[in-house]
Amino acid sequence: MPSADPPSQVPPLQAKSSIEVNTEASATVKEAQQAEAEEELHLPVDLHQIKLISVALKEAALDSPSFRASVAHLHNQLMTTEKWILALRLSLTKIPKQVKELQSYVDSFLEYMTPQSLLDGLVDQEYTQTAMNAIFDGLRMIWDISLGLLNFSIPRLETTKDHIIERIALYQTYKMRYDVAQANYDKFLQIHMATLKLKDPALIMEDLLQLFNVRKEYLNASLDLILELNQVIDQVNNRLVRFIYLMWHQKMERFGSHPIVTQLLGDVWNHLKKISSWCDHHRSSVGKLHKDMEAARKQIQESTIATFFPSGDINDYRSSLISGAVLSLYPESAVEKHGYLFMKTYVEKSTKPVWVPRWAFLQGGVFGLLELSPSGTAVQETDKIGVLICNTKYTPNEERRFCFELKTIDTTLVFQAETVQELSLWLKVFENVKMRITDSTDPMSSLLGIASNRYPPLMNEFASTVNTSTDKQLTNSKIINKEGQIITSSKLSTHLIKNQKLFQTFIYSQVTKIRLPFFTEYSRSALIAYSFAGSTVVPTALSANIWGSLNWGVYYLHDDTIDRGAKEPEFSPEDIFTKQIGQGIMVPSNYPDTLLASEIQLRALFEAEVDGDECCLLSFHCLWSPNSNQELRSTAFITHKHFYFYLHSLGFVSLCKIPIDQIVEASCVLKKTYDYVKVFRVNGLMKLKIFLDEGILIAQKINGIVENCTSNNPLDVCGLINKLKDIERDYELKKEELMHMAQNKASTNEASSFQIDRNPHDPTPRFRVDFSDDMYHLCQYTIKLPPKAVFHILFGAKSHVLDASYPVVSVKYITKGSWMKVPGNDRGLYRDFLSALVYHNGKTDTVTVRQEIEDMSDNEYYCCKALRSMFKFGMVTFEIKSRIVIIATEGGNSRILYYALIDFDRKNIINPILKNLFKTFQLSFANGIYRRLEKTSLVIGSHGQIAKAIYLYGKIPVAETPYVVPKPNPTKLNIDTLFRLMARGTAGSIWRKAKEFVYFVIRTTQAFFSSLSMHMFLVSVIFVLGLMNVFFMGRSTVTYWQAKNAKGLMLDVIHNEPMVMERAIYLKEVQELIKKQHVTGDNSTCFQIFQNQSFVANYDQALAWKLRYEDDIARTVATNLRKTLREIGIRRNELIVSLQMLNQLEEEVAKGEWHNWLLDELEKCSYLTNPPNDEQEVLKEIKLMYADGVDQLLAFCDCCSQEMAQIKQEE
Repeated sequence: MPSADPPSQVPPLQAKSSIEVNTEASATVKEAQQAEAEEELHLPVDLHQIKLISVALKEAALDSPSFRASVAHLHNQLMTTEKWILALRLSLTKIPKQVKELQSYVDSFLEYMTPQSLLDGLVDQEYTQTAMNAIFDGLRMIWDISLGLLNFSIPRLETTKDHIIERIALYQTYKMRYDVAQANYDKFLQIHMATLKLKDPALIMEDLLQLFNVRKEYLNASLDLILELNQVIDQVNNRLVRFIYLMWHQKMERFGSHPIVTQLLGDVWNHLKKISSWCDHHRSSVGKLHKDMEAARKQIQESTIATFFPSGDINDYRSSLISGAVLSLYPESAVEKHGYLFMKTYVEKSTKPVWVPRWAFLQGGVFGLLELSPSGTAVQETDKIGVLICNTKYTPNEERRFCFELKTIDTTLVFQAETVQELSLWLKVFENVKMRITDSTDPMSSLLGIASNRYPPLMNEFASTVNTSTDKQLTNSKIINKEGQIITSSKLSTHLIKNQKLFQTFIYSQVTKIRLPFFTEYSRSALIAYSFAGSTVVPTALSANIWGSLNWGVYYLHDDTIDRGAKEPEFSPEDIFTKQIGQGIMVPSNYPDTLLASEIQLRALFEAEVDGDECCLLSFHCLWSPNSNQELRSTAFITHKHFYFYLHSLGFVSLCKIPIDQIVEASCVLKKTYDYVKVFRVNGLMKLKIFLDEGILIAQKINGIVENCTSNNPLDVCGLINKLKDIERDYELKKEELMHMAQNKASTNEASSFQIDRNPHDPTPRFRVDFSDDMYHLCQYTIKLPPKAVFHILFGAKSHVLDASYPVVSVKYITKGSWMKVPGNDRGLYRDFLSALVYHNGKTDTVTVRQEIEDMSDNEYYCCKALRSMFKFGMVTFEIKSRIVIIATEGGNSRILYYALIDFDRKNIINPILKNLFKTFQLSFANGIYRRLEKTSLVIGSHGQIAKAIYLYGKIPVAETPYVVPKPNPTKLNIDTLFRLMARGTAGSIWRKAKEFVYFVIRTTQAFFSSLSMHMFLVSVIFVLGLMNVFFMGRSTVTYWQAKNAKGLMLDVIHNEPMVMERAIYLKEVQELIKKQHVTGDNSTCFQIFQNQSFVANYDQALAWKLRYEDDIARTVATNLRKTLREIGIRRNELIVSLQMLNQLEEEVAKGEWHNWLLDELEKCSYLTNPPNDEQEVLKEIKLMYADGVDQLLAFCDCCSQEMAQIKQEE
């Protein structure tokens, strides 16, 4: 948007303080520190999700000007394509005849080249004639190849033409239905909007229901047409690619073996094979999206129908109930609004107002209109009016319903909303925007300058050309704002004329090589216009001809982008971006012209999402596989800060923006018809298939950008551009070298060396590793990480690995200094800490630590020394020093050596004890570092290890401002801490001895098996087999005796008399009888002991009562008593069983008597109910004479029948 305000300046870099202060160190406990360290080991969850947006369907549901313009434009394109196919077919059918005539002429010409009359002696037969024959053969070969290549397969062309024409004819049926539905909708909508206020609300409701049905039919036709357009466009493109591929395939089969054809057309044929492969992959991926598109269509249709369903409240149609006060009470908090409004205007030679639909928007603090061009194939725009220079209010005096007025100092506009709800929304959103912009505490207050002015269209070519009075009043090419500044529209044509050569060479042919979300007549011009106009945060005609009513990709991008905190710019764009494209976008001075088209595409698609200090450094087209089931057509744009992805497949569109620091590595594998590139993220993987670009070169450039991002001294954009140019130059040199080798028939295996080493190393220098002369060598470990990754894990700006590795105590810094350069040492750095030591009892002490990098070679060698402030125990003061050496080993791993030293200020008898304790302390510290490094290596994985380590633990920032960390007094240690160190050392020693023993056993076993010869191996096998035979023989013997014993037992069971199980029944009352025999009461101690040991009182428990009797006589008596008690119980059981049997017999007798009596009574009753034939008359007379008595007898018989039925049921 043109603006009178000066462009916003990037704030200058603020000098960072070299000291970071932590005010919560005194409250730190070890558990919190360890939790913090563990938390950093987790890679960030990949929250990014690709949201496929059906832009065309959304715009169709809105019926926006962009939708109508796109449909009209694509229809014209399809009609033009149909005519072109017919004309192409007509032209190609003439070629065979013309080729045949040319062949006849060539034959005549070649015969004339070697006349027979010259063979009789004048022409030398040995040399001259040979030369003439050579010319004849060469020309014959050239003409045969040329004429053969000119021939085309007419049947294949006819098939392609028929398929395309049939497909377009099917599309036209959808288009005719759409045209009819659109005409009906426009007609009914105009009639409804023209309804006067005085009309009966009930009739208005009926009209609105009719309009709703018409609108629903139009919506259905629009959505069907969009789906059909997507399919017909894809199928036309697929057919054309297929025809071209088959045409060339036929020619290459005929002439491909000829060296001339291979040399001249080999690259063209390989290019066509890759395009055909892309077409096949894309067609397969699009086929998987049809169900998703149908689901999106259904969802959009249902939600749109629900939105436009007319209100059932008749008061919503009564204009007399509407007032400004009522409308202001509408609950709405939105600050953006889009939709159709009917605008009151006038046409020439007419005094009667006309109401025309206009797409209105209120966004970014401005109000504007978008409208169809007079041709109906493009979108144009009017001026944009800031909300602070206009007033809106409800206008009850208009003859139409639901109108409001927008008034500026020189313009009065009247708009009509479709419903009272829409009217309330527009007025409320205007009020909300004004309120928030004028509130200095609101983030929208930054729009104060924009909302206080009026702006003409960005480009004259996109300004409204509709010939009505209000449209003309709203469309200006020059505006003077309230500050007196002149704001003018730019002319794209002027801009292009000034840079004609640049655009013709690098932009025109490249910038349109991308499938835009929307295509209108102005889409190509709008795309090019972004090279001059730049990006805005509000809808314009430029974005409307590319994206629609709003940039849907950016709208949903905010939901996907993970905000990792605002970062200060690494440089000032004004210092780097000094090259201007005409009067348009700014790029670095060394920016390649070949990337200008990609830069324009990036700005047009992502608009304001692209930072001012970014420019496109790499761009390519690909198929992106976000999962195993989908491959989406994508275009990637890479800057030094972000990885931008634009996806477009079958009408689905999406934008993705990934921070470059989340990219760790790229690799490429060459396939037959495409290059397979894997881009590894900090957490995740992007799989790309690249068909028309060099995948290896792209992977190398991505790695170059990532390396620059992870570098502690990153290059600026100009330096990065030069680095990418060097990568491309090295790649081309290597490629030419391989081609030259191939031409010289070099071994094909040499092509495998095509990968360029992106980390070239000098011959390995000699670094000092052994410091045992100065310090104690405590341990060394091997980590499956490169040295640079280990270095950043230990010493990165965000690392707490060293702090969390201390045993016994917790450590956290109070003041933390930045890295500084060591004077006189170009490869040396140092930094100071003032740390807090927190003991187990909560007591805290302070200690200073200086970490000094004595020497380093990038990703090869690092030597870091740590010096701590003085410690004091009793009368002894000492200082602890340590050194960590990191050196590269084979396979990209690292070897870490840990050294330590303790210096005492005086000799003392306890010095050896303290030395051993602190050696134990340092060894535990080193083991803690190793454990955390091992865990980190598992989390980081095998790809992009350095980049992931830098992402997780930070870079090594070097500050220029010197600083001083206060030096504390010597830290006093108590006996409790020393005891804990001793206990920790003892436990550590035991653990190490155990591990050494396990390792010894494993190594011994390995050595034994590795030293075995074949004879020894066979002897060992025989020995093992012998042991197995003895074992199985023993098992067989045991099984035999078990089976024999089981057999004997079964024979005894079969032949001997069966054992009778006896049951004894005892009485609980016996215990009460016993209690009555003692005279000392319930508190008698001896009776309680007896009761616990008695077999009578505890008959239901197994007691070792015999062991209680020491005397044999007493034990014999007790045994007899126990036997008698058991006999009594058994006898009682027998008596009870006999008694139960007698009771059961007696019960059966009683039941038998009852059953017999009932049978007898029922027999008598049967005589009464079914008398013999000869006695029926007598029985009737008796029933008449004694009716009451007969009824009682029948009731008695019925009772007997019921009792008998009950007995039978129980049986």
